[in-house]
Amino acid sequence: MNNMIHIHTEKHRVFGSVPFLTTTQPFDHRRRIGRGRESGGRNCIMAASRSWRVLSQRSIGGGMKLALKTAPTSEPVTKDDVKKHLRLATTTAEATAYTTEDDLLDRLIATARIITEQEIGRKLITQTMIYYLDRWPNRREIRIPYPPLQSATVAYRLEGDNDYVNTLSAVDVDTISEPGRIVLQPNESWPSGTLYSDKPIKIEFVCGYGDADDVPKGIKSAILLRIEDLYEHRGEVVVGLTVSRIDDAVDSLLRSYRIWSRFE
Repeated sequence: MNNMIHIHTEKHRVFGSVPFLTTTQPFDHRRRIGRGRESGGRNCIMAASRSWRVLSQRSIGGGMKLALKTAPTSEPVTKDDVKKHLRLATTTAEATAYTTEDDLLDRLIATARIITEQEIGRKLITQTMIYYLDRWPNRREIRIPYPPLQSATVAYRLEGDNDYVNTLSAVDVDTISEPGRIVLQPNESWPSGTLYSDKPIKIEFVCGYGDADDVPKGIKSAILLRIEDLYEHRGEVVVGLTVSRIDDAVDSLLRSYRIWSRFE
């Protein structure tokens, strides 16, 4: 099997008014191999850039489980945006008319959005999630994952209850902080009583910036760059990990949006 070094030249790219790539120096982008085995005998199918790695579900606190209730109904970028970014079309009319790769682009848009959400710890388009806790916290607040938080309600189940028949009303929902919080009101405390053994506390919350127009432009730019990387190198089998200038641009764009707080 022949290993090939794929060399390409990164050209100056301007996204809006921000120049991302300002060098024309040759760059070793990735080492490609055919479908088979590496010289060491191990199958090695790896993404060649950080933007290829779908991050695993974050560990955001002991005794916590998350479930998606209502998925987003749109994406932060449209297929027309992507087609023009990839130079598959130059006008909206051309983008609308070019449908050959629509299924592929739909998948790439969703993939890039999911990768971005996992990396920055946020949800982008409005969606509803359920956050289960096994116990009440030791402090007077519950931090809610995946900001921006729009709203939240708390229900709980005690031993002997058939369902989440109890609601928690003596709390304030802080949608300004990031992450958002559910905070006990003054002179209030978490409910007493023996909690049910499995997922006794259920927090249903709505999160996301809103619709596509509400998502920050920097995040949209990062998503388009991820899609470009996925599109240009789809179907490749690579060995090792290299960092491209697209990765550097994505990192710079997303740095200020990352959430590092723990939740529980």
